[in-house]
Amino acid sequence: MQQHIHPISATPIEGMSITAGAVLRKTDVYDSTTGKWEPVPPALVGSTLQKGHGAFFIRPNTELSDDGKAFLANLVWGNLLLTYRNWWIVIPSLEWKYDGRMDWQVLCPDCIPELVSYGYVEPHPDDPAVYQLTDKGRSTGKALLTN
Repeated sequence: MQQHIHPISATPIEGMSITAGAVLRKTDVYDSTTGKWEPVPPALVGSTLQKGHGAFFIRPNTELSDDGKAFLANLVWGNLLLTYRNWWIVIPSLEWKYDGRMDWQVLCPDCIPELVSYGYVEPHPDDPAVYQLTDKGRSTGKALLTN
């Protein structure tokens, strides 16, 4: 889980940063001008975060979502990589060439930032547009496969 620092008070918080397009939850927090990580106002819960917003939103999580667990287990089981081609897809290797006949579209694209924030996937050193499993992701995914 990533640690974030409040820009005014330097108060740390662990969680996933929320980007434009995400739907705000009642458990999300933002960097209030009071210097505290404040809960999302009830009127904003359920709304979609737009580009250019002024606040920094964090989703504190103590556990990977059920969709994230299933997705991670599938990545480990198939030893797959991730990349973006107008939508997120899984690919079998760096050498794989996209030709449209095999479009393994990710059914849970919202899970990808979650997997990144937990340190389960990271950009591949040879191609930063491709994400690979980390050792932590591989071991966690293997544990999920045995359960």
